[in-house]
Amino acid sequence: MRVGFAAQNPSSDYWLIVNHGAQERAAELGIDLTLVPSYTVEQQIAAIDSFIGQRVDALLLGPVAAVGLASAIERVRAARIPIIVLAAPLSDFEWVCTVQSDHTRGAELAAAYMVEQIGGAGQVAHIIGPSRLQDNIDRANGVRNILRQHPNVQLVYEQESPGWSPESGAAMMREALERNPDLRGVCCANDTLALGAAEAIAAAGRTGEIVVTGFDATPDALLAIYEGRMSATIRQSMRGIGRTGVDMAWRSVHGEAVPAIVFTDIALVSRANLLDAALETVFIMPGILRSAIERGEALAAARDEVIRAQEAALRELSTPLIPLSDTAVVMPLIGSIDSTRARQIMETLLEGIASNAANLVILDITGVPIVDTQVANGLIQAAQAAKLLGARVMLTGIRPEVAQTLVGLGVDLRGIVTRSTLQSGIAYALRAS
Repeated sequence: MRVGFAAQNPSSDYWLIVNHGAQERAAELGIDLTLVPSYTVEQQIAAIDSFIGQRVDALLLGPVAAVGLASAIERVRAARIPIIVLAAPLSDFEWVCTVQSDHTRGAELAAAYMVEQIGGAGQVAHIIGPSRLQDNIDRANGVRNILRQHPNVQLVYEQESPGWSPESGAAMMREALERNPDLRGVCCANDTLALGAAEAIAAAGRTGEIVVTGFDATPDALLAIYEGRMSATIRQSMRGIGRTGVDMAWRSVHGEAVPAIVFTDIALVSRANLLDAALETVFIMPGILRSAIERGEALAAARDEVIRAQEAALRELSTPLIPLSDTAVVMPLIGSIDSTRARQIMETLLEGIASNAANLVILDITGVPIVDTQVANGLIQAAQAAKLLGARVMLTGIRPEVAQTLVGLGVDLRGIVTRSTLQSGIAYALRAS
């Protein structure tokens, strides 16, 4: 069974995770999944037409816009290819299966949290995402639904952002603060805009005074909540959207009826339940990065612009340091480690230990394909440097061949706790904390 996936925006955390979920489920079902990402409607139409020409058995679509794809989808239907829409519904086409979050409900959760945190009274702002996507319209309606129920909460600023950049969120937040210095809260359409808003709030010296909510529970947003720069976000099952989309494609190809809409899980994430969301991200991170790297290699000849965007995203994620508790952090490592990468790991590790006051660090090497003398020495040096800052280092992801290599190299791991899997290391860390 062959499935084409016309996806979007491969540089975003959101779509990296959705794409990973789809690829993961396709591999489990033995499906040949081909993914082609797009930034514009024109690029996505070209991808759809290419899949029609290939006579794929089913098509997954992550629409770049709510309108403009109807004619291409008509051609898909004429070719009798089942089509499953992921994440955001289409406004100008009906009778397709859509797998998505309940964006209205999610926005209501975020707005209700903000209202609760400000005591049900005060001035608030609302930064809306681009209205070309239906999910942003739904999120905006969800925020308004809640605010209408609280007459003592005044919506004094509401603007639509032209895009998703943090710069846009920061610019709008600066404008909102200039007009309304007594602002007490802001609901943002997604985490990227919320992170930009948080930057503007910090520049104004107001961090902790203004409630900031986002949407998507991206790794950067979870870290911002941990650090107190953001207040809450909405966790979509991004991985679940990709996995369920593949399941619906499988059912369609095999003649089963599929519902017009499938809602995946959605929940509010605040500091109170941050650990659960962070752990879910940690567990899937190695697979996400590996999928992104492999996809980048496959598209190298034809997608130079996309590859550059992917590489930029991967650089940001290459040495993530994720808090597990108030005293423990984890750094999942993916890909080859050269001298430059080793220095970056060391810098991020030491800065993270200092800023988080961590006393336990997990270095996970599950995704490191080759462990040679250079890599082993880098890990030992990192452990020694961490020890100077008062932190212990645990090494996880030690596969049998890695263990054999380390023994053969005569690497002295005394003083370093080791575990075979990241999951067992996290369990140890949580017990120790």
